[in-house]
Amino acid sequence: MQYRCLEKVKKDVEVVMKNATGIIIIRKDNKSFQFIQNPNPRLGVLAIIGPADRFEKALYKDPDADLNELWWDLVEKYQKVRRIDGRDKPDWATKIHICSYPVYYHNYMLGELLASQFLFTIMKEEGVDKIKDLRFAGNIKMGKYFVNRVFRPGKKYRWDRLVEYATGESLNPEYFVKQFCR
Repeated sequence: MQYRCLEKVKKDVEVVMKNATGIIIIRKDNKSFQFIQNPNPRLGVLAIIGPADRFEKALYKDPDADLNELWWDLVEKYQKVRRIDGRDKPDWATKIHICSYPVYYHNYMLGELLASQFLFTIMKEEGVDKIKDLRFAGNIKMGKYFVNRVFRPGKKYRWDRLVEYATGESLNPEYFVKQFCR
């Protein structure tokens, strides 16, 4: 992902650009950098989705509010990135989804939740306890699961009913938590 935010850090590090897969630390000389891999990139998505989703809700509730202030309040709160002193530019407008695809960010989170729920449903059906023991490539049973329980029903059900049909229960964030937070 190409989401980047600015943050002041100690001593020789001037800028930190964060994204969902890692952190790039650029030193003061702007000539050297270090990449630190995020051990759990799926969790980085939450720091992106949270502020954008809350921003859109507030934007539609009060479009005359100080949107620049609102954006940075949310970024500081959820991403722990400080705003640049004296800057009053529409940084929120650089998020293409807000400008061109409104009310969309939450779909990413729904996708993350659903992917985890599908994963654990398949693990249960195949009698597998650990993700590392689940075979993905060439797994005909897994392919049939998606064909029969997800693709074939198609638009027959509303999305939330399709989740229940495909997994046996309504959308449950516990699977995401189990996969990434424990």
